[in-house]
Parts: sequence; structure tokens; C-alpha cells
Amino acid sequence: MNIDVIQLNGAQIFGLQNLYCYIDSVITLTANPAGGTFSGPGLFQDSLFNPSLAGPGTQTILYSFGSGNCLVETDKNIFIKDSIKTSIYVASDSVCYGKTINIRVIAVGGSGDDFIHTWTNPVETGDRIVTGK
Repeated sequence: MNIDVIQLNGAQIFGLQNLYCYIDSVITLTANPAGGTFSGPGLFQDSLFNPSLAGPGTQTILYSFGSGNCLVETDKNIFIKDSIKTSIYVASDSVCYGKTINIRVIAVGGSGDDFIHTWTNPVETGDRIVTGK
């Protein structure tokens, strides 16, 4: 009987970036050596990752292959931006034709200080800069 001893090198995770938006699509993860197990928040169906399921902040994805003395593991920390929430305030609940009304939008969450808010109505269209707090 012959016994082959194979030395495993470290495991690697592929397909993950360092930063994601909260509403990104599903990302398919792969690893080397293949056949191990992914674990962590936002994972489903073995190797699919959804940042919105993981939640905002720093999250750790772990990959394990083998067992016992032949176990190799690696992990990757990623940061998921918080979702952007907006509140809209108006000076009045009605306006007459040709009159002006002030509309205030407050955006919180996300990452950074400036957000683009697109205003659409039959008279005017355009982008307005909304400052996040």
C-alpha cells in the first residue's frame, strides 16, 4: 500500500472586492482549493454573496477546506456601505400654478457627503446635489 502525502498551500477567495454598496447584486464566489465551505453574513446557496443580506459595516467572509491537521482557512474583510434613506419636507401641501414651493430632501446613510437626487416633473427635470449629514 502506498500513501501519498500532499501538502496543501493556503486557501484563496476569489470574486470579492473590498467595498460594496448596500444594494449590490448577487456575487458568485470561488476559492482555491475548490470544494471547501464559505461562511459568513450574506452567503446563501454555498457560494453566493449578497451585500444587502450581509448588512452595513465591516463583514468577514471565511473559506475552509479540509479537516483536522489538513484544514486550511482564509478570510476576507469587506466593507458594505449603509443604505441611503431620504426624507422629503415641503413648505405646503399644495401649490398654485406658476407659484414656487420649497422642497427639502434630507439624505442619511451611504458613504461620503454628496448624493445626487434626480427630480422629475412635467415642467422641469434635472439633477440636484443633496448634502448628506
